[in-house]
Amino acid sequence: MDSFSLSASDGHEVACYSWLPDNPKAVIQIAHGMGEHARRYDWVAQKLNDKGYAVYANDHRGHGETSGPVPGY
Repeated sequence: MDSFSLSASDGHEVACYSWLPDNPKAVIQIAHGMGEHARRYDWVAQKLNDKGYAVYANDHRGHGETSGPVPGY
């Protein structure tokens, strides 16, 4: 697993993660639920890697390692 960040247009850093096998056959994006964080799905990403899938995930605003307020609805 590798981690990196992306800068949102408002300046907040979005924490991102990748699990990359050699020669992936497809890419999967994991979107965590409310009150969770992407690293909670490490085990899922690892199982998908074992099957040859590249996996990406990010911590949504105000979750995990990503800063900022959680938007209202």
